[in-house]
Amino acid sequence: MTNALQPPFAAVIGDPIAHSLSPALHAFWLQRAGVRGTYAALRFEADGSTFPAKIAALQTLGARGVNVTTPHKDRALQIADDIEEGASAVGAANMLTFTEAGRIVAANSDVAGVRTPVERVFPDISASRVLIVGAGGAARAAAVALRDAGALSIANRTRSKAEEVAGVIGGGAAVRDIDTARGENFDLVVNATTLGMRGGPSFPEHLCVPSAGGAFFEMVYNPLRTKAAARAEGAGRHLIDGLDMLIAQAAEAARRWFGIEPAPADETKAMLIRLLEARA
Repeated sequence: MTNALQPPFAAVIGDPIAHSLSPALHAFWLQRAGVRGTYAALRFEADGSTFPAKIAALQTLGARGVNVTTPHKDRALQIADDIEEGASAVGAANMLTFTEAGRIVAANSDVAGVRTPVERVFPDISASRVLIVGAGGAARAAAVALRDAGALSIANRTRSKAEEVAGVIGGGAAVRDIDTARGENFDLVVNATTLGMRGGPSFPEHLCVPSAGGAFFEMVYNPLRTKAAARAEGAGRHLIDGLDMLIAQAAEAARRWFGIEPAPADETKAMLIRLLEARA
């Protein structure tokens, strides 16, 4: 149960979790707002055996809520008492809010994490052709966020998994072959995979550069600028990156749990870039 007299605290949970930028992000916002509060990164073992007990302990201690990352987003949905529309549509939760009445409310702010930065480039997505590459939770959140696109397509190495993502929005998306699809045929290309992450395989070159005036959405931010992102920018396309998504999805937690309005996105992003450069 939350205690209105104690400084609010919340956390991000996952395994691994030490790399998370969320504690620094929320500390920056809390300091800017002049609010006493704490946001921590907590390791919840990947096998999930201690998940329910640890969530219950956080509730007892008065936590306002938790952000949930890999591999617990499905478990978070399963233990919720109430499920908001975004989490229900995606089939996973990245936020659990603990209410005064002792209930657990599941939400998915990854949807806003995609929609908010995209709207800065495409105020009206209904006339745009969108390709989402990937089939995991991030791809499902992107599909829900961009379901109103003029034409929405999903591509993944395993076609059946791409079909599952299309099914998240009632099958209102086309499934494309990842090898034959071409970036120039889309106004927005979203990399919702781990392709391009430091030490791993690269994102396919033929998908990096969307049509003229289009945008490439690179969810990977380690490294800070992937090869795919550099190609898109080098071709004069708009770039939306993983830090833009992180900031947009974290804003809902800051409002709900700490009662603050986040600092401007450009200031926040500059702080995170400095942090990442220091860690490199």
